[in-house]
Amino acid sequence: METLHHVHGKDVAQVFLKAIIHRNQSLGETFNAVSGASITLYGYEEHMYEFFGHKAKIKFLSWDKWCNYIKDEEECRDTYYHITRSGFKTKIMRL
Repeated sequence: METLHHVHGKDVAQVFLKAIIHRNQSLGETFNAVSGASITLYGYEEHMYEFFGHKAKIKFLSWDKWCNYIKDEEECRDTYYHITRSGFKTKIMRL
């Protein structure tokens, strides 16, 4: 039942572009790119079923059971950070 703010890459790119265009005002500022409304993972799942013309058949699993179900340690970790820390995961990025 975690809550997410779905955002498109195009919207994030627009934040960067506007920060560049308005450089003097944006220096030292922090920006967040989120949707106007949040949705739970459960609600997102329901909408996806409806979009594809199906009735939602949702089964809840404990975190341990879900990680065992997908059998991919990196995907389990990434999903955890995505739903508990608004998509932020601790990873060093080299430019």
